[in-house]
This record gives sequence, structure tokens and C-alpha cells, in this order.
Amino acid sequence: MSKLLRILYLEDSASEAELVIRELRRFGFDSQYLRVSTEAEFHAGLETMPDLIFADYSLPQFDGLSALSLLLDRRLEIPFILISGTIGEDAAVASIKQGAADYLMKDRLSRLGSAVERALSEQKLRFDRKQAEAALRQSEECLRIVTGRARVGLGVVNMDHCLVFANAAFAETFNLSIEDLVGKHFGNLLPKLHEERIRPSLESAFAGNRVDYELCLPKPDGSCHYVINYEPVMEGLRVTNVVVVVIDITARRNAEEQLRHSQKMEAVGQLAGGIAHDFNNLLTVISGYTGLLLQSSTLPNPVQSFAIEIGNAAERAADLTRRLLAFSRQQMRSPETVNLNDVISETQKLLHRTIGEDLEISLTLDPILYPVWVDRSEMSQLLLNLSINARDAMPNGGRLGIQTQNVVVGAVEILGSSCIEPGEYVMLTVSDSGSGMTEAIQQKIFEPFFTTKPVGKGTGLGLAIVHGIVGRSGGFIRVSSTVGVGTVFHIYFPHVVKTKAVARESSETERPMNGTETILLVEDDESVRQLARTILTECGYKVVEAKNGQHALKKYLEHKDGIHMLISDLVMPDISGVVLAEHIRGLQSDIRILFISGYIFDQETRDRLLVDNRNFLQKPFSPKVFASRVRAALDLHESGIEP
Repeated sequence: MSKLLRILYLEDSASEAELVIRELRRFGFDSQYLRVSTEAEFHAGLETMPDLIFADYSLPQFDGLSALSLLLDRRLEIPFILISGTIGEDAAVASIKQGAADYLMKDRLSRLGSAVERALSEQKLRFDRKQAEAALRQSEECLRIVTGRARVGLGVVNMDHCLVFANAAFAETFNLSIEDLVGKHFGNLLPKLHEERIRPSLESAFAGNRVDYELCLPKPDGSCHYVINYEPVMEGLRVTNVVVVVIDITARRNAEEQLRHSQKMEAVGQLAGGIAHDFNNLLTVISGYTGLLLQSSTLPNPVQSFAIEIGNAAERAADLTRRLLAFSRQQMRSPETVNLNDVISETQKLLHRTIGEDLEISLTLDPILYPVWVDRSEMSQLLLNLSINARDAMPNGGRLGIQTQNVVVGAVEILGSSCIEPGEYVMLTVSDSGSGMTEAIQQKIFEPFFTTKPVGKGTGLGLAIVHGIVGRSGGFIRVSSTVGVGTVFHIYFPHVVKTKAVARESSETERPMNGTETILLVEDDESVRQLARTILTECGYKVVEAKNGQHALKKYLEHKDGIHMLISDLVMPDISGVVLAEHIRGLQSDIRILFISGYIFDQETRDRLLVDNRNFLQKPFSPKVFASRVRAALDLHESGIEP
């Protein structure tokens, strides 16, 4: 069944209109029509949105061409057919040019059916074309938005290796605008890379292959890493273009580099820990027996001098081990009363080797400097990190200044630093004559992984570590910097009252060291065990020895009614000192415990022992310190920390 046509008919004669409609039905078209004869009626008829318009060429008050013009002005896509008895050929042609679908003579309606079919068909074609054009415009707009805002670079390359399209992200890769990039040949943009990587890869893509590879582009602020994808575009059996997809993976590569650095540091830490454990056992024996020699009143003077030198060398070796562990961040913090001038003097040789000969190091040290409560190894690391930063800011040489002085910080000076108390501080100043920093960079320098150095030249952890060290030591930092002039770090450490610190330190060595208690001594290193037994025996203690954890449990069960204290190495081949202590404490809750170790591998154990150092003694140790710690642990009403 054919569609019912709604027809608007501009005609002043009802009979002639009916004649045309009957003829239309004869051609198989069902229709309803509205006849109008004036402009106003024609306007009103258009509101019904008819499917087809018939119009007489000439009417008393209105005419067909005026109606056609009105229809076109309203941009209505309705087929318009002129039907007249008086239209001449010139007028008919003019009507077609103006936009009429066809024209017919009233006395010759044999073409009416075909004219209507053609008019309706053309209308449908126009409608479909406009729909397609609208969809295309919408698609192009969406593509423009997507490609324009995409963070992935998108480009299209023709067979001549010239760019015919590029989005903003693609243009940013070359630091150019889209207008400057489109039309350019890759060989002109990146001549060397075009020959080495781009041209062979594009030729492979134009041969029909999908190609993926990584590309490193040098930039003023460091190298950037990209993944490049080539996707061939086929037209028939031929590749006419290649879509180039550029993905920036610089952040991922940096993260991978940081992970590798972290893993490397962890490996260094494990290696350092293994060395430290064995090396500190050797140093314990050397320091211990040297100390015992020096306690002898009958030691000849030359031999005594030799023993003192051996002891000093052993102490320097122990400090070297502590520095190695501090470098790998595996060292337990051991805060003590420190004169920063001593740390600077000890670190000076290392600084000279690290920063090179083209930098002048200027020291201005206050000779009557207040003592501070810090970790000596951390202070060395702090100086080293700041000096390396200063060296990198002075690639052509310059001056590194290190100064110490006593200062008084008042309330007015610390506005905005509510956690800082007014009082006496030791100020460490590290300055350079380097490139300086902008205000924006100064705001970020203590953030982990923030760095202004080129990729591969820095981890962004140096100043973050400095900030952490200062914070753990109760201090604070101020930075001032001028671009082209240099940078100054002012670091403030709280002054500690030396008399109190000395009293606390001396109380350990002045404490009575002798006793009569029975001590279970567990140490897998025979030399260290013999030294510890000798020291304890000379102090009057009864010693039960064990070479490992299992042996210690057996010895304890044999003497459990008489054991007052457990002294155990933390790291042993069978069971650890912590596990051993838990077993024995389960059998005897009031037993006193002292752990000794050259290095603690387990981070959790290190953290627990940090709370109170009284139940842990770091190797190497002197006979006096060892005996003092033993006596202190025995004199406690409780055994201290739960191991």
C-alpha cells in the first residue's frame, strides 16, 4: 500500500484542482489535499508540513513563483511542482532554476505520476545527503575534540614521509605548533633519527606492517622517552598513509629508574649488612682485647702506646662500617652528644674526594660551639648530600662554604614555624656560589623525587633525606637563594646542656661493673664469645656459654634455677636472639636481657630496639661499655623492652 500524500495545492479553481488530484490517484498515489489561493492561506498551509506542493503559475492575488520564493526563504525541503495552462517555456526554465522540482501543463498531465515520483525521490536523496553531511560534521567535530584533547600524540604521514595531520600532543613532542608541523618532512624535523630509526620503520609500515618501537628525544630540560606505533591505512591493496601514535612514557621510565635505584640501594644495604655483621665481630675482638690490655697497670709504655693506636684504628674502622650502613640507610640511629665541628673535620677528606678539586671548600667553625644531640653518621650524610647539591650547581667550579656558630632564636624570628621553640641553637650554614634557584623551585626542593637535574643525574632524594635527618634531630631548615648568585642553607639544631649529657654518659662508665650473678652468654662467633666471657669473668660473673640458640635452650634448662640474665647475639644461624629470648622469657618472666649485634637485618627488630637502647649494644664495644651495660640491665627492676 502506497504512502498517503499530504498535498498543499495553490489553485483558485476547485474543479481544476480536483482534476489534477484524480489524475494523481490514477497513477496510484493516495492523497489528501488542502487547496489555498492567497498568500496568507499558503503561509498557513505550510504550517501543516505537507509532503508535496502543487501550484498554479498565475493567480489573481498570488502566483506560483512568489510561493516558490517564499518556500525557499523558509528553508523548507518540500517538493514544489508548477501546474499551469499558461506558463511559457522561458518561465518554466526559470522556475526550475529557482528551485521547482518540475513543471506541467494542465492539458498534458501524462507525466504527473513520474514527475511526482522523481520529486519525492530527489527529496529523499537530499534528506539522506543532509543527514550524512550532518553525521559527518558531527563525526569530524568529535574527532577534532578527541584528537585535540588527547594526551597521546596522533599524526598522519603520507608516502613521502610528510605529515598531513597532527594533533596538539603530537606537535608538543617537537615543541612546534600544529601549523608549523603539518606539511613538514620527518627528515627535516629529525634528520639523524629519520635515517637511523624513523625512515626504516615508516618504510616497513608502508609495506603493510604494524611497527612499534621506543624513541628517546633530547629536550632542554632532559631526555623524553616515547613509544611510537605505526598503523598502516589501506586503500584497496595499497597503503596510502600511516597513522603515527606517540605515547610519552618518560614518567614511567623515571619511576622504573627510581625503582631500580631503590633496589640497588637495597642490595647495597644487604651487602653492607652482611659485611658489617662479620666485620664488626672482628672489630669487637680487636677493640675488646685492646681495651683489656689498656686496663693492665703493668703494660710497658711503648706497648701501651701501640695498644692505644690499635684501639684508635679499630674505632675508625667501626666508624667506616657505620658510614657504609648509613649510606645504604640500614643503620640504626644512635644519637649522642656531638660537636658538629668534629663531624665536619671527620667528613672533610670525604668531601674533597667527592666534590672534586675544582671547588674551594671554606670552613668557618666556632671554636666554642654548643653540643647537639644527633646521630654522627646522619650528620656526615647531611653534609655529603648538601655538598653534592652545591657541586652540581657549580659545574665550572666555585666556592663551597661551611660555617658553624651558636645562635639564639627569638619568637619574632620563628613566626610561621609554630613547632620551633625559641632558644639556643647551633646553626650549620652550607653555602655555594652556584646557579641559584627560583622561588617556585625552593618551594619543592624537600619533596621526595623532586629534582631539577637531567634524567639519570639525580634521584630527587638528597634534600628529602636532609630534611628527614634535621627533623629527626629536632631542628629546622631555612633556605635562601638567588638565581645566578648562589644558595645558602641555614640548619638549626637545638643546643643540649653538655653537663647533663656528660653526666648521663659518664654514669654508665662510672657505674659499679662487678657482680656475682649467673649469665647465659649466647654468641655464634667463638672469638667474640671468648672475649665476652673474659670480660664477664673478670667482673666476677658466672658465665654459662652457648654457641647458638638451640644450644642455649639446652644450657638454660640445665641451669634455669640459677640464670639471672641472657646476653645473646641477635643474628645466629639456627634461631635468632629475639626468638630465643621469647622462649626463655616464657619460662622465666623476670630474666634480664641484653642483645648484642654488629648489624640487625630485620627492620621491625631495628624499630623496636630504637625505642630504648638499654637492652641493645652495638658491636664493636669496649670492655668498659659492655660491663656497664650488663650491670645496668641487671640493676633494672624490669627487663626493659619486650623483645
